Amino acid sequence: MAGRAYKLMSLLVALALIVTLVPMGTGSALAATANTPYKTTLGTLTTMNWGGGDARPGFATANGDLYAVWGRGNAFKMRKATTYAGLATATENTVTGMDAADWVVGLYYNSANSTFYMTAHVEYDYFLGSDAAHHYRKIKLYKSTDNLATVTKVGDVVTSDNSDIHGYVDYTGNYYDFGAGDQNFYVDEAGGYAYIFYAHAWADLRSSAFSQGMFKSERVARCPISQLNDPTAWKSFYQGSWNEPARGGHASDLANGSNGYVFYSSVIGKYLMVYNNTVASATSLELQDWSPLYTNSDLTWFYYASALDMDTFSPYIIGGNAIYLELTRRRSAPLTVTGATTTRTVIDPVYPTESVPDGNYGWDWAFTGTLEPKPTTYIVSYQWPYQTHTAGINFYSDYTVPHSENYGLGMRMTSAAVGDYVLLNINVPTAGTYRLYSYNATGPAAGDFQLAVDGTNQGGQVSLFEAAPAHPQNGLGYKKTDMGTVTFATAGNHQFRYTVTGKNASSTGYQLYFDVIKLVQAATTPPAGTATLAPTADAYVRDGAYADVNYGTDPTLQVKKDGTDYNRKSYLKFDLASFGGTSATSAKLRVYANAAGTDGARTIKLYGNSNKSWTESGLKWSNAPAADTFVTSVSVNGSTGVWYEFDVTSYMNSQLTVADSIVSFELVNEGAATSQNQVAFNSREAASHAPQLVLQ
Repeated sequence: MAGRAYKLMSLLVALALIVTLVPMGTGSALAATANTPYKTTLGTLTTMNWGGGDARPGFATANGDLYAVWGRGNAFKMRKATTYAGLATATENTVTGMDAADWVVGLYYNSANSTFYMTAHVEYDYFLGSDAAHHYRKIKLYKSTDNLATVTKVGDVVTSDNSDIHGYVDYTGNYYDFGAGDQNFYVDEAGGYAYIFYAHAWADLRSSAFSQGMFKSERVARCPISQLNDPTAWKSFYQGSWNEPARGGHASDLANGSNGYVFYSSVIGKYLMVYNNTVASATSLELQDWSPLYTNSDLTWFYYASALDMDTFSPYIIGGNAIYLELTRRRSAPLTVTGATTTRTVIDPVYPTESVPDGNYGWDWAFTGTLEPKPTTYIVSYQWPYQTHTAGINFYSDYTVPHSENYGLGMRMTSAAVGDYVLLNINVPTAGTYRLYSYNATGPAAGDFQLAVDGTNQGGQVSLFEAAPAHPQNGLGYKKTDMGTVTFATAGNHQFRYTVTGKNASSTGYQLYFDVIKLVQAATTPPAGTATLAPTADAYVRDGAYADVNYGTDPTLQVKKDGTDYNRKSYLKFDLASFGGTSATSAKLRVYANAAGTDGARTIKLYGNSNKSWTESGLKWSNAPAADTFVTSVSVNGSTGVWYEFDVTSYMNSQLTVADSIVSFELVNEGAATSQNQVAFNSREAASHAPQLVLQ
């Protein structure tokens, strides 16, 4: 990638400033100097007697008090006082309810619903359970309705655009997607949006430490303040628009670097993004028109920094009386922003010399290539420990492998002879055909195994012997093995048995090392003689304050049962003329789920509409047709990245004899109202996996 031109928007001139990427390993190159029409300076440093935590704190005012939060997990800290000075002697309370792997970042109080919101930086959160997500880093949102005595999780709101790829062995090069984190929570009440500015990172798997070999860039996602209770409402800024889902969608880089703190300076009328030793500026949050990064030696001692206006206590709009503070190392200083022109050095981006799997969409604002379809979501099982096994052998979680699927928290089986085995009961949530992958550690004392699924051998024998692993940790390496395809006729528990079959002649033992089993749902191909119809129109509608809003161009079809303003239902229209027949032996409506709330399951009902006059660009809640004929229903669990099928054979046979060739469907949730029962299916505007009506 060295020598390739990249564009960053400049505030200094009307044209884009072209900068050249620097080969990996040269460090941050310094390009030409330029005048910047603002200056940031710090006053005398003051040491604080409170604070801490390896993350950016949060400040918010509510009911006459100033609240401050910081720290990690199920015991992060909160103080409140009527003045900033009062925080130093205020009672320090512990806030419960946050997951152990999370760091609280930022704070916002929404007076409209008397709720505090805060984001969480997440690392190494790989275990199935209430969260069931597998990313190296991601960003969550929490809320509190009891004045920060406790918090509850809203859900994941930002994950990387490679969030379906897990484990460095899934990447062919030397770099892997490390995910999204180190964010700044910014709320623009006047504009009606909450923003998360975050660092996306690629990591060098050849490094033994996560902090080494990182290449980071700043990105942003936003959500309407009125929809903060909906984790699917966040959208990423990508190539000038806000259409990509923040959970797994693509995003453009705003600048190279990480840990940027964004605030609006009312003194100079600009937004500033300040890193520990760099600064950029913008005039519009809608356009994200950030200038290139410049050196900023005034602020070099700050890392997870925050600004606070001392007159209004706002962390977002900063005036002439403000402080800049870093609770991690408990220090602060007065912050002054002026319109004085200063000469600073432009900092060129630094990225790896090799391409990365997603084509570097985010690294190039001017990218105009073809987006590759996103990979199918993986279903991953971490169902250790064992169920049954050979008598006398033991299992230990005492090995670690860098950058592994489970952050190295695997299982070592002390097998000692051919025939030793372990039998696992793996829950397969959806029947179907899957590609099966086994992820295992390798080493000089490892043996060979044969995997069997429900009593039938799956794939060939696999050797885990590796005398000198390429990326060792505690002397062990790591490998991913494609075990071929397997079909499960039913959902539920299935037996996976690993049996020792031998060892390499140079191996000193028969031990097996397990990390995860991965099942990738295979795409299904309609049988010969089948007509697969795409919708001619589709859209979702929303009630309450959104009853007159049209969502016809949205890439999702959303369904939700909640309180007023949060209900959604979806409509699809198909033209049957190309099918040609007057009856079908089978007819299925297929929709692809890309996101779902944290409720365990919800029943989605399908209705037929006799009123087919609605249009994609004109459909709204206020004019949506009524549901006439109940067709069928499907239970949608938390699994996303999978197809759900509605059997519509009987209904389609009643429609194929009608002179009008158009058929209209409505998807609705008529169950109990909850804040986490939403599901988002791909619409025909999505980049892939659009709805299908399959007729035979």
